Amino acid sequence: MKTKIIGLILCIGLITACSNSNKTQNKEPQTINRPQNAIGGCDAAMGYTYSKLLDKKIRTFEVGIKVLPIDEGSSMVLAGYLVLSPDSNKIEMFLPGESMILDQKRQNKEEAIWETNSKETYKVEFVKGIWKIFKEKQLIYSSEETKK
Repeated sequence: MKTKIIGLILCIGLITACSNSNKTQNKEPQTINRPQNAIGGCDAAMGYTYSKLLDKKIRTFEVGIKVLPIDEGSSMVLAGYLVLSPDSNKIEMFLPGESMILDQKRQNKEEAIWETNSKETYKVEFVKGIWKIFKEKQLIYSSEETKK
């Protein structure tokens, strides 16, 4: 008698377990709605950053111009990147821990200069094929490796 009751309980449990698994399998996958400019864990892990200038996710190391820090006192070398607008009138500057957009102030055949009007003055120069970034009139990054 005990074996019949145990067998009946096992059959009922098996039937209900199978019917519940079909309900969970038929559910549609849940989608997460994020704004286009939101960078999630996977995006960041794959190297994507949101560019306000281009209004899309980019990999700065693929589309940007690499600039290296001038300060030799640091043991770490954290590169910065410059991303130009399609018409080259603006530059988005990606430095470790910050990014900003600079407006073009001057351009001729030999040089171009972009500046920002924030509390800290940044200037980007392109002279004779070399990119230079200045902060408060002090050279902080360059596309050419420099040795002091």
